[in-house]
Amino acid sequence: MNKIYIIAISSIVAMCLGGCGEENNNSNSRTSYIDKTGEKIDVEIADNISLNASVPKEERELFTYKVCDRPLDINEEAGVFGVKLENGEMNDENNFYDFGNGAYFSASDGNIEYVSDERYNTLNEMVYEYYQDDDSSDDNINKAQVERATELLTAGLKLSENEELYLIHAKKLDNEAYQEGKKYLEEDMGFGEGKMEAKEADRIVSDSTYYYSFGIKIDGIPISNFKEASLNYTSEDSYGKQLSIEMIMDDNNVKYILSDGIEELESSEDKSLISIDEAISKLKEKYDVQIVPEKEEINNIRLEYIPLFDVNNSAGSMEPYWCFYYKDGRTDAFNALTGGDLAYE
Repeated sequence: MNKIYIIAISSIVAMCLGGCGEENNNSNSRTSYIDKTGEKIDVEIADNISLNASVPKEERELFTYKVCDRPLDINEEAGVFGVKLENGEMNDENNFYDFGNGAYFSASDGNIEYVSDERYNTLNEMVYEYYQDDDSSDDNINKAQVERATELLTAGLKLSENEELYLIHAKKLDNEAYQEGKKYLEEDMGFGEGKMEAKEADRIVSDSTYYYSFGIKIDGIPISNFKEASLNYTSEDSYGKQLSIEMIMDDNNVKYILSDGIEELESSEDKSLISIDEAISKLKEKYDVQIVPEKEEINNIRLEYIPLFDVNNSAGSMEPYWCFYYKDGRTDAFNALTGGDLAYE
């Protein structure tokens, strides 16, 4: 059965070894950056498709995993991130603590959300809308703060020794950033008036207020995520989950967290990986029978894990894919074990 392939800003999943429901003790808190260097490939895929990108280093043996939602306890998570639950009121129906004025904290299977002040929610929205297509980060990032954020997220997300956070974006939240985002929403996106005036932004930011987004690598291979990937996948009987790890910090204090799509690895199996040459051959075969009306360029190739779930079952599987990213935002992905096209598997 053909599956529907939807192009969108998206992505997927964080996890750790051990069966679902088992406690996992974690000491790893490393942070790294994705290495985008490698052998350069310049080849024509089809009449209107060119590939000009660096190829990541290949690993001939990779793991496939069975996954399920990672159990997270709201009291434990509040302790990790320094949230005082006694200052809020528990909403039993939706399993979150309400602190009033738009502030809340929640933690459930696969998800953590914290808003210390509703204005941080607005700032995060501004950063997301304005910078979502921006691959750059501020040069003078607060390295000590990044290390602290990594330490907290490693503990809170219960990462195992084979998992590693890597920094995707770091943006200083100041009045200039707020004004740029506000202008973008109002003038470019047509969202109308901004949600708060600049003076309100000034009251909750300082020289040490930063927005961060992170990804996760498993044994050195990144999990596809909403900040870097542009694919979302669903069909009548299966779907892909999204990974989102965002944080706002002021000094060493957590002000905002959105972490979603956190999964637990239940078991694994090692298998051989097809080469990038084989994956490119699969890509060429696909467009031998498809007409591409306008010129397109592939400017990024990544080997990534993509988790897929059965709509009738909370369990899923995660396998590696060769992902080809186009300049216009769309993506082709081929199973790095079988060569199957994600759009039609």
